[in-house]
Amino acid sequence: MNQFGWGDRIESQIVLAYRRKGAGREDKFTGPVAVIGEDRKTLTWLSRENLPLVEGRLDLTAVPVVGIGGKRKAQFGRVIDFLKANPSFQGAILLYPGTGSWDLGGGMLFVTSQEVLSGKRLSGGKPEVQLTNQRWLSDGRYVADQVLLLHGKVLETLATDVEQEATPEEIGRAIWVKLFAHPLQGALSDAYHELYKLEDRRVFLARGAGSNEARRNVAALVLEKIVEKLRGVRFVRDIPQELTVTAGEVMPDLIAQKKIILETPTFDPRTLFRGTARVSRR
Repeated sequence: MNQFGWGDRIESQIVLAYRRKGAGREDKFTGPVAVIGEDRKTLTWLSRENLPLVEGRLDLTAVPVVGIGGKRKAQFGRVIDFLKANPSFQGAILLYPGTGSWDLGGGMLFVTSQEVLSGKRLSGGKPEVQLTNQRWLSDGRYVADQVLLLHGKVLETLATDVEQEATPEEIGRAIWVKLFAHPLQGALSDAYHELYKLEDRRVFLARGAGSNEARRNVAALVLEKIVEKLRGVRFVRDIPQELTVTAGEVMPDLIAQKKIILETPTFDPRTLFRGTARVSRR
């Protein structure tokens, strides 16, 4: 919906009648009114003459009206997100002015069809069964809640802790940040700390020799290796007991230089002053 923007304003003030949280209200309105196309990407802007006004009043009390506030630039993105999440929505979307006042001068109104403006009662779409609140449990299960959703609101929770498949990336990240306890965490910790110390010393020695050496992201490399080993795994319980990760598998080049890195002496500027007599000034 990159076409969202200011269209022909309804300069002559009208009264907008609608329901908010079940309560009827009427507010003065001046601003653009548009019909959203079936492709959810195009807009048809309406003039005052195209609106079914009755004595300057537009009646939307029989249709669902979704209100979106906040800053104008952010509102358009919220409209797009709402329509993507609720593709069957039929009704009106009212953008409140950035002032936050109930005077709707400077507001915007989008409707999903001309029928919305006719005053006929619309249901606003069908509730949909969706999964929400995805999370990890302490036993290593990745679960979600199954809910009945309408316009982004939960009408009913059908089931909780419904186990879901997870990707190797999701499983690896969860183990790495310890969202639950797992035997792999010990091996990952050992590999990380050994590699971090070696990489830190390698860079220190290189810079001391005049090289502008960059420090590699050891944590990212360890995570990358565990994800690689988890390919094909969709549940934590299916991880082979013998699976492990070693420092040599993550950064073999660094481990190959381990002896040299540890045995190379480091330069300490303080040694320049050892044994140097102090000269006092009178």
